[in-house]
Amino acid sequence: MRGIDVSSYQGDIDWRKVKDNGVEFVVLKVMRKDLTPDKMFETNWNEGQKAQIIIQGVYNYSYATTVEKAKIDARKVLEILGERRPMIWLDIEDKCQMGLGDRLLDIILAYREIIRGSGRQFGVYTGLSFYNSYLKKYSSKMSDIPFWIARYPSKNTITIKTPINILKKPAIDNTLYGWQYSSTCIVEGIKGNVDVNEWYIKVEKDSIDDVVDKLPVLRYGDSGPEVKRMQELLLKNRFKTAIVMVNGKEVRKPLTPDGKFGPLTQSALIRYQGYKGLKQTGVCDEETWRKLITGGLM
Repeated sequence: MRGIDVSSYQGDIDWRKVKDNGVEFVVLKVMRKDLTPDKMFETNWNEGQKAQIIIQGVYNYSYATTVEKAKIDARKVLEILGERRPMIWLDIEDKCQMGLGDRLLDIILAYREIIRGSGRQFGVYTGLSFYNSYLKKYSSKMSDIPFWIARYPSKNTITIKTPINILKKPAIDNTLYGWQYSSTCIVEGIKGNVDVNEWYIKVEKDSIDDVVDKLPVLRYGDSGPEVKRMQELLLKNRFKTAIVMVNGKEVRKPLTPDGKFGPLTQSALIRYQGYKGLKQTGVCDEETWRKLITGGLM
């Protein structure tokens, strides 16, 4: 999927022209440095919805240098959103955050906990250079966080339909949710250039609550497409093996998304539930589905 991210910098936008031009989704800037809403946030949200553009998420450009500041920012974003439930992207790239060391990881994790605690999806936006210099070394401690990475192969002006140089796709140690591959895209309905992105994760219009409400409780012995979906989500959450006993010894076996809820799937699910602090029932209930979806981002 291809989409754009915008802020008040783009001014008034003709969202119907934007949609007709081939833009499939948008990420909106939600908040300014002074913790007030971006001047065009409400207008862009309302007009984008009228044009039936998928509002995939909102981004918060961060100036946080302490955990407490990160928490304040996260709570303010939730206040601005109210009942709206887009994915929330923490934009980590400012110079003030370059020398923070381990504190930068603490900032991200503290922000994540507040956002996920509200039932919303969370991710981190940054540039590839910033990621490699300041975040990559913490990749294992952010294994459940998807990343949206900026890397521009060219400074040439492009359109939403210009082919991407896939050889320049960012390579990172975390899940690559999306690639911001240009800041010089021309889109009908927007004056001047705009950032353009390729999304590698399917974007749903439904909220997490809506998705979970439609999913069945799964138990040992079940089979079908929903079991396969659960297995695929376990894999996306990095639970790729099950532990079984062979001749009195624990043996790891790979989990295969075959749509059958057998002993290997049950073993992997129980391990996942324990990791997430859920009751280890081996049953994929509503809360387990919610954790799988927000962690696996299917």
